[in-house]
Parts: sequence; C-alpha cells; structure tokens
Amino acid sequence: MEAAKTQKEQYECLDPRGTTPERTKIPLTAPRIANLDGKNVLVVMRESFPNLMPAVHDELQKQYPKISAIYWDFDEHGGLTVEQAKELKIDAAIVGVGY
Repeated sequence: MEAAKTQKEQYECLDPRGTTPERTKIPLTAPRIANLDGKNVLVVMRESFPNLMPAVHDELQKQYPKISAIYWDFDEHGGLTVEQAKELKIDAAIVGVGY
C-alpha cells in the first residue's frame, strides 16, 4: 500500500481581477486654475463616445462665455504636439479617453 500524498500541487496563475502591483504616485505639479475667464481650454476627443466631447465643448462655451474652448478630434487630427499646444496657448485640457 502506498503512503498518502500530503503535498498538493501548486500552479502559478494571473489574478483574474486584473489588479496591478502598488506603484508610487507622482503628485500633480501644475497649479490649479482659480478662474477660467480668459483661458484657452482644449477639449480632446480620443476614442470616446462620438457625441460626448462635442457636447462638453458646447456646454463649456455656454457656461463659461469668457473662455476659448478649442475642440480637438484625435482621430481626425492625430496627437497634439507640445509645440502645437504652445502655439494654441493652452491653459487647461479635458480629455475623453476610451469607451
């Protein structure tokens, strides 16, 4: 008669919840804008719902008439370079990403 196995086999697997290891958070360094008056706000649509970011742009223009809301469709224009952002004198950005 064989002795009973006392040790179970172990398998290495991935966590199905998709959790990631703890990472060091980098604090935001840009100061918050106290007032949007006179500011250039970039509204970027990137693979988000096609009606969402245009609506955000339009609502910003309605609620904050003293700002310049600039709409940027990533799929149409591609990425925005640092040089382009400087040329547009962007003060703030709202980015719609993913579905």
